[in-house]
Amino acid sequence: MMKLYFIRHGITENNTQQRFNGGNTHSPLTEEGIKKLRKTKAFLENQGIAFSKIYVSPQQRAIDTMKHIVSQELQDTTPIFYNEHLREIFFGQWEGQLFEPLLSHPQVQNLRYYPNDYDPSEFGGEDYRSLLARGKSFLEELDYNDDENYLIVGHGVMLTCLLQSLKGAELPDIRKDGIIHNGSVSVVEVSQDGTKSVQIFNLLP
Repeated sequence: MMKLYFIRHGITENNTQQRFNGGNTHSPLTEEGIKKLRKTKAFLENQGIAFSKIYVSPQQRAIDTMKHIVSQELQDTTPIFYNEHLREIFFGQWEGQLFEPLLSHPQVQNLRYYPNDYDPSEFGGEDYRSLLARGKSFLEELDYNDDENYLIVGHGVMLTCLLQSLKGAELPDIRKDGIIHNGSVSVVEVSQDGTKSVQIFNLLP
C-alpha cells in the first residue's frame, strides 16, 4: 500500500509572535522549532521509512524543515520537487500582521471557525475553496505507485484542510478539529483502487 507522509513545518518566529504566516510570508524557524523537528526526524527514522520522492512547498520555512528531518544522504539520492500548490493560504494585506489587533474583525472568526463564510476579498486574501482546489490539484499530479512512500512538507492551514477533506469533511467543518501541530506527521494510505484513508499523528504538544 502506498503512503503519503505529510509534515507541517517547524515553529517559526511568526508562530511564536502570533502573526499571520501565509503564502507570501517568510519567517525563519526558531531554535525551539528546530529542536522539536528532531523528534519528527527520529519518528520517521524509527519507522524505517524509505521515501522515493519528496515534495516541498517553495516557502523557506518548509524547505528548512525538510532539511532538518531528512538526512543529507537521502536529500542527495531522492528526487525533490518544489510545488507551488503546497504554499500556505494567502492572507493578502494581513501577511505578517499580528493577530491581536485584528481579532475583532469578523473575517478572523470566519477564518478560524466558519470556513464556508470566510471572505478575504477586502484584504486581498485567498478563500478556502481556492486553497482546497490547489491542494487537490497537487494530489492529482502525483504518480500513485503501490508500496512507495512520498514525503510532503507544507503548512498548517493548507495541510489541515486538505487532510480533513480527504477524511470526508465538508467545507464548513474542515477546521473543526483545529490545526495540525508544527512538525506533526499525518499519513494518507492509498489503496490500489485509489481510496485514501487518513491517520494524523500530532507528535508535539
